[in-house]
Amino acid sequence: MWTRAIEAVPVVSRMRIMIANERMIQTFPTREIGYLNGSVIKHPLGNGKYAIEGTFSCAPYTWCSSFANTTQSAFNAQVNAAQ
Repeated sequence: MWTRAIEAVPVVSRMRIMIANERMIQTFPTREIGYLNGSVIKHPLGNGKYAIEGTFSCAPYTWCSSFANTTQSAFNAQVNAAQ
């Protein structure tokens, strides 16, 4: 699932990855319209299991929050479907 998350972040956000390690993925920041800031956290659940949660935003613009929410939901569904 983590490999799938690393591959999906630049696709859904249209931004390059700035940081990717065992616990988080972060895109380069942007203020350009049509691109999203993205971060993904890997939360340990115990017993060798974990959850992956992606957060995407188009800050500082508020008019595109529905686009960011749709992208976030699609990312989380795609990555978690790999379980």
